[in-house]
Amino acid sequence: MDRPDKEDELGRVGLLQIGYTSEWALAKFFPAIFDLGLSEYFNLVGVCGRELNKNEAISRLYSEISNKVQAIQQDKTWRLGNIHSEIRSALTLIDHLSHDRINYYRLPDLPSEGYDAAVIHTSNFTHLNYISELAQTCKHILCEKPLVTVTDENHEADSGELESLEQIIKGCNSGLILMDSEHYSAKTASLAFFRNIGDMVARYGRIKSIEGHLLEIDDHEKIRTRNLLCRQNKTGLLLDVGVHLFAMITSIEGNIGKILDAQYGIFPGRTNSQSYDVETYVNTKFEIHGHLFHDRADGTFTFAKFIKLFEDPLTKDDKRAVVTFVNKEFEETEVYIDFSKGIVTDSNGFLWYTDSSSQEYVNILRQFANAIIRGQAPRTCFEHSMGNLNAIYRVYRDFPIKENIIQKYRGDPLPEHI
Repeated sequence: MDRPDKEDELGRVGLLQIGYTSEWALAKFFPAIFDLGLSEYFNLVGVCGRELNKNEAISRLYSEISNKVQAIQQDKTWRLGNIHSEIRSALTLIDHLSHDRINYYRLPDLPSEGYDAAVIHTSNFTHLNYISELAQTCKHILCEKPLVTVTDENHEADSGELESLEQIIKGCNSGLILMDSEHYSAKTASLAFFRNIGDMVARYGRIKSIEGHLLEIDDHEKIRTRNLLCRQNKTGLLLDVGVHLFAMITSIEGNIGKILDAQYGIFPGRTNSQSYDVETYVNTKFEIHGHLFHDRADGTFTFAKFIKLFEDPLTKDDKRAVVTFVNKEFEETEVYIDFSKGIVTDSNGFLWYTDSSSQEYVNILRQFANAIIRGQAPRTCFEHSMGNLNAIYRVYRDFPIKENIIQKYRGDPLPEHI
């Protein structure tokens, strides 16, 4: 396929990184490039940020390191692993910038030449503008989920950005790779499921139902979560994590059909909460269609943060999905996908496996590189992501939050489906 720029002398893809100080970039992306073998595929040519010049960017990185060290001293054990990765990445970036091994570019302007592909790690509301600009200059794009926001400042569903993204996709060069870095689809358990789905259907029949839940024991006072889940950021829990489970369907060519039900809770259980003003609990039911699915397949997804505040709390996060298959004799087989443990088993005791990396971003970037080199659409392509976001939009639209709030926090027992 035609390439926007030539590969380097080692045959690697020239890569531009946008948003170099985000937690996900420092903790996951840069370690994959610098430390975990992805430099075999990519030549990182530059980073983009809001600082005026390279020297200010270096100063910003030193400031980030200071903040991370302070966080370690405060014993924020919930993210120590990420903090150490962020510090190492920041030091490596400082070294590369100081010795002119990579270039620095000031946002919002992007260079038009000198690279083949770009990775976007900026705030959600900026994604659409960068996607549009990169697509016009014929660059391959890897964008952190969610691609765009789908709610306005009042947390009402808004499909305008979805429609804009759809038009961008339609107008793109057919050779461009447009990939969502939806990281649950790159987990070991997910890849084991995707790798073996053909054999599962041949052995067990088509999929009758998918039931999944992502239950997180979180600190409701955590600044990062407060900043993420709020009307100002246009992001509730369904939009933040819903794409993970919906991607388990779209990644095997399934389509989310009619939304059957949705219920929400807002921490700590009242709509005028001063802690959170968007949903932190969601349960939704819907129909599924696709060639791997039974004619009347259905899905049930449950998401919850701060579940330690429930009566009879769980002691750790619980992130799983159960896929039920049915054959022509109406015999059912359940396949259990444990995202936390990274394993896939079935009700017959069979273990399904994959040889993928345990590091999600290694899998994401390797798939991105292979898609560029081979010209194949990635599993989490923008078209599939559009299906996920469209489903979330329809959940909000068909079952508005303000009309479907249920009291599930502080003293109320856990819902039966949890």
